[in-house]
Amino acid sequence: MVADEHDEVQRLLSHMVARVGHTPVLWTAAQGDALHGFEALLVEPAFPGCFRFAKAVRSARPELPIVCVSIYPPTPDVRALGCVVHLLKPFSLHELESALEQAVLASPARNTQPAR
Repeated sequence: MVADEHDEVQRLLSHMVARVGHTPVLWTAAQGDALHGFEALLVEPAFPGCFRFAKAVRSARPELPIVCVSIYPPTPDVRALGCVVHLLKPFSLHELESALEQAVLASPARNTQPAR
């Protein structure tokens, strides 16, 4: 899920997520409590609504990988989210792809699949 309070940034992030081979789901403040239906959270924690959503997701789904993408370095509150990666904006498509790969590797869904 992609959560950013600026629609244009959220659309850009969504496009980038799709470009590196993932299916983005867009968050809106109106849906606020939709805590399921996605495998990782890509969030801008600098915005209060997005930060509250990330905290709710972390509480309901402690195993879910979170990738923070922000204009600010991580604060103690943001560190408490337990983000897999914290990217500072602006970042490259390659950096986002690497961060999402780390999130996928950290995903419990990936870790519970039978070995081949």
